[in-house]
Amino acid sequence: MYILNTTFAVEETITNAWAKFVSRNLIPELQAHGFCNIKIYQIMHNGDNDELPTFALHCEHGHIEVISEWLNKEEPKQKKELQQLFNNKVLLFSTTMKEIAIK
Repeated sequence: MYILNTTFAVEETITNAWAKFVSRNLIPELQAHGFCNIKIYQIMHNGDNDELPTFALHCEHGHIEVISEWLNKEEPKQKKELQQLFNNKVLLFSTTMKEIAIK
């Protein structure tokens, strides 16, 4: 199993609007590409109040090729749409991980 993790730093003033975008646009697109177990986590900062609210969108897929295609074709479209909606109030980066079994 492969995991796509996208981390978003979101200015506090647009957190609700960003969350609506994610639930109405991004999650349905991921589901249409076969991603599953989609979850959103808030990243907790260790008492540093200067940090932007940060969230991780975590989803799984059985094929690395689908994740690569998403990152090369679909994620740039999502970034462009976020830029148009929120200017520079949302920053993001993605990481691909492979689940390993530890014995």
